[in-house]
Amino acid sequence: MGGLRSGRRFSAGTLSAGLATVALGAIGINPAAAAVVCGQSITSDTTLTANLTCPANGVFINASDVTLDLNGHTITGTKETPFTAGVTVSSGRLRARVTGGTIRGFNRAIGVSPGADGAHIHDMRLEDNELGIGLFEFTLGSFPRDARIVSNVITNPGPFSGLQLAGRGHVVQHNTITNGARNGIFLIGSDMLVANNHITDSGANGIAIGPSPGNPGPFTNNRLLGNRVSGSGRIFTSSSISIRSADGTVVSGNTVSGRPIAPRFLSRTARAPPPGATSSAAAARARSCEGRPPARRSCRTASTTTTSASWCRDRRRAPCSTATPCTTTASTGSASRRRRPP
Repeated sequence: MGGLRSGRRFSAGTLSAGLATVALGAIGINPAAAAVVCGQSITSDTTLTANLTCPANGVFINASDVTLDLNGHTITGTKETPFTAGVTVSSGRLRARVTGGTIRGFNRAIGVSPGADGAHIHDMRLEDNELGIGLFEFTLGSFPRDARIVSNVITNPGPFSGLQLAGRGHVVQHNTITNGARNGIFLIGSDMLVANNHITDSGANGIAIGPSPGNPGPFTNNRLLGNRVSGSGRIFTSSSISIRSADGTVVSGNTVSGRPIAPRFLSRTARAPPPGATSSAAAARARSCEGRPPARRSCRTASTTTTSASWCRDRRRAPCSTATPCTTTASTGSASRRRRPP
């Protein structure tokens, strides 16, 4: 040991006691040294050995490159305690990984703080939390980047969304989100890929891109590909896929079905899929062009250059031509029959 002077003697008992004191005084506790407790900050790879029932917060990840493996165990909280989370990735902690168990009964199951880039959340079950996974932007421009949220099952989130994701560059794939009170997936950011997710029975939108009180957008270059969305608008008048305050969104290959829903008027048009990309018939039927408010006029088209997943209906006028899609003006929501340049 570099800190021991040559010739100085320590008894085995003195040395072991000193090491125990260091271990207990550290914020992060080696998983082999002690069981994880509620409210603990971990700073090294940790595996749960038992379930946790927490009156407030669960576990904080407070160092970079740390994996929390729930190892099939459950962290349980109470929604009656506000602003609590089953797992929190603290600001500036990079490449955290959370996997392998269940979190239920918290204000948010998993919260990722601004600057906690590269988080990877996979193979989790998140049940009966007010919010499933939140990637947060506390001040404009301060947010996490490049998270991967893959193969999670999220049930009964409410009154908030299954996933609420601020930031840039996130990948959201192969998740199942069921019976949420609001949006299944709510994106408040840019350069995100949302692909091959299954979202059912959302109270509001199945997938939504749009502003928050702290970030008005616009949000650019998001891709919504191959998702299955059914039963949206269970409580609210909403859409299967809603896109507002966004430019360059690609919507392709999504399958949408479920309840009759009112039109959703979007602020900006989306980019057509790349050459060679095709949309399923169900997805084409689900997309509509943007029209005037419902009391005046709405229209629909199967064109892949439009973005609303509502099936806009017009009881008094014929549908728009696919060659002349409708567009909306972001500031007023009014529509025009503007022909796109060739």
